[in-house]
Amino acid sequence: MAEGSRISGTLDAAMKIGAARREILRKMRAAFQQGNEAEALKLARQLCGIGEHEQASNRVNPRLN
Repeated sequence: MAEGSRISGTLDAAMKIGAARREILRKMRAAFQQGNEAEALKLARQLCGIGEHEQASNRVNPRLN
């Protein structure tokens, strides 16, 4: 594969990801404007890569005892 086509493919993938994230943000903004906090939270979790029924892990104290 030529260097140019690899860069082009990477750029295309990045553009698709960016467009998808912009769409999620647009939907999230609309949900907030409509007062639909549950939908806004679902979309925020999607942006962060947290599943609908998953919860973020608890923070661990980084200090050593």
